[in-house]
Amino acid sequence: MSEPALPSAIIMSIVEAVKTRSMDRQTLIHDYLPLLLNYIAGLLYDRRVFARFKYALERQWRLAFQDIPPPDYEGVFNYDTLIERFYSHLFSSEESKARAYATLKLSGRIISGAKVDAVIRSVLAEILFNTVVDVLKFTGDVGHYGVGRVESLTAARLARASPPPLTSVAVAVDLAGAGLDRSIPLLDRFHLVATAVRLAVKIDVARLGAGVDGRRLEDTGLCELFRSYLERDPCADRRNPLRSLAEIVTEADRGEIPVTEELVAVTAQTVIVLLTPLLDEMARRVWTQEEL
Repeated sequence: MSEPALPSAIIMSIVEAVKTRSMDRQTLIHDYLPLLLNYIAGLLYDRRVFARFKYALERQWRLAFQDIPPPDYEGVFNYDTLIERFYSHLFSSEESKARAYATLKLSGRIISGAKVDAVIRSVLAEILFNTVVDVLKFTGDVGHYGVGRVESLTAARLARASPPPLTSVAVAVDLAGAGLDRSIPLLDRFHLVATAVRLAVKIDVARLGAGVDGRRLEDTGLCELFRSYLERDPCADRRNPLRSLAEIVTEADRGEIPVTEELVAVTAQTVIVLLTPLLDEMARRVWTQEEL
């Protein structure tokens, strides 16, 4: 179970202490990592948070152990169990033990088995600590204090230009724009962008005249970015790529794909590129009517 009443300020102070007191880093991680992992355990029942945990842990693992795959740890949130599972995975045989230590590229000299054990335990603790901090930043528990209300760029623009009114098109563009603001926790930005996509996909673009042209995405390179990040191509649906975006954010909501900076940024940009011409068309119509 997660720690029910542990203030985020305490978590923040622990993380800051580990980051700033480099001489005591290993000791602090050893003392506080079980508490931090216990704190996020309840959060990991959210499929999106667990998908982010898995993504961050496996990225940290690859940095340390490169071509050694991590063991199965789905549903295991207890510190001791995780460490023991990772430890036994790396020490299943003398060969795997030697390979694990060699992968770390720390030294070519012969050292004691106890020293090897200690080094690998330390690396595993570092992997878990960095993973936990990633999750805490993802949920906004650390690193996002003092963030005020997101200012609406679209609302400000519309206020200066008077009509058109704040339509669903403008709201979708505004939500997508807020998703690019890195002062907001990543999970919150994903919610903003996912809402923008779901709102945009319901807009009757045919009635507005300008339409949503998927070819515009190819010209901007956004399709290539999607293919490189997700191996998905929302541009395949040229008539309305927003439907493909809706499928992608739904998969992320289910925890089937991790919510990453790249996913949020490229999705937000896609919504803005597709819908901004509709705003321009609406403004042109209003201005034309005023002239008449």
